[in-house]
Amino acid sequence: MKAVLRFGALAVGVALTVSGVGEAATPRKAAGKKSPAAAKAATPSKAQAPSAVPGAPEEKRRNGPARVSPSSEKFANLPRIADSKKDALADKKRDEAIEAFKRLIPKIQEPGAKADLLYRLSELYWEKSKYLYRLEMDRYLDAEKKYDAAVARGEKVEPPKEDHRESERYRAETMSLYEDILRDYPQYPLRDEVLFSQGYNLY
Repeated sequence: MKAVLRFGALAVGVALTVSGVGEAATPRKAAGKKSPAAAKAATPSKAQAPSAVPGAPEEKRRNGPARVSPSSEKFANLPRIADSKKDALADKKRDEAIEAFKRLIPKIQEPGAKADLLYRLSELYWEKSKYLYRLEMDRYLDAEKKYDAAVARGEKVEPPKEDHRESERYRAETMSLYEDILRDYPQYPLRDEVLFSQGYNLY
């Protein structure tokens, strides 16, 4: 009798499951319907629609940062500074900073602070050397063009030579400061940077 009852209960359970009645059927029915809020969330917004749907008509979309046209009325009257003039202004400020460091350094007694100021001065010298080197190369290339034009006309002229005496003078000052820092301030925290800069210049 017990076996028959067990078999009957099992058969009822199987029948309920197959017919979709009971707890197992509830999620299946809920999955078929969506609440208004869920349906709204699933619908692509206008901003997403063009990129989400293949073959949709292209709309004007901004790619990357906004660009400002220099020819716009707002910027038309702003003064513009040529690169050469900007470089000259920067070099003037650099010269002022070099003179200020040269006056300040002898007054500093604390070793760490003095080494730091010397290193900053060396960096200014190095920037000055690179700036002068660019000017020297510009002069050389201009002279070379004139030389080529003269040769093309059949003139006998001496070829131009590169002259880097001025930039080399500042580079030598830079190297001298590196040597001073490495010799006099062995505990300087940026000693590895000084060594790298020295090696780069020597190379």
